[in-house]
Amino acid sequence: MRDRRRCWLWLLVVWVAVVVQPMSLWAAVEVQRPPGWTEGGAAAPESQRLAGLWTDALGLRLVQVLSSPSDEPFVETVAVFERVEPVAASRFATAELATSTLAELVTGIVGDAPPEASELRTTAGGARVVWARWIIDDLAYECVLAPSGEGASVVVMAVLAGQSALHRERFEAIVRELRGATEPMPAFSLLRWRLAIPVGLLLLAALLHGLMLSFVDRDRDQRQAGQRAAAGTLLVLAAV
Repeated sequence: MRDRRRCWLWLLVVWVAVVVQPMSLWAAVEVQRPPGWTEGGAAAPESQRLAGLWTDALGLRLVQVLSSPSDEPFVETVAVFERVEPVAASRFATAELATSTLAELVTGIVGDAPPEASELRTTAGGARVVWARWIIDDLAYECVLAPSGEGASVVVMAVLAGQSALHRERFEAIVRELRGATEPMPAFSLLRWRLAIPVGLLLLAALLHGLMLSFVDRDRDQRQAGQRAAAGTLLVLAAV
């Protein structure tokens, strides 16, 4: 009975290490709400409507929407969207490549026209993001692509074009204070993966064998410890 409980404990540890930890990597960035702004269900109805239109246009999951305090028909709106695919580090090699990646993602909102301004920026946390601004009709759109864990986030900020200069400093602060932005994903190395798998499995088997020696029924029963270590290795492989 005691051995069975210990086995269940090891299964729980493996599940947390293999399943729960990777899940934490799939997270969008978060915009810090400026003073006086509202967020989520409390955001202005116009901002929520815009966020819904942008969701359909981008085909991404909406995770945050904020609006400025205003009695005007149009209020400044900021929305954050989650993209499950990572951004390759090569796409951030130059400002031009990063901007083109962002432009492809927000085509549904701003169309095919190139941005009037764009640049790579660094958040307060040290992560690189790409920012670009488009003027479409009477609206100015400032968009950001931010790598976030194993995915990425797209931030869309909208303001009346005639008032964009008034909100420039605030929008710059929003980009600078983004939470959860990370470095883009490094290039995948198939050779490194092929070498790491057998080495990792051998180390895991040796570790499990040593651990199982303390749980065997007979003193230092290598055969029984090996069988349990093999079972534990198979459980890890199945979880992966």
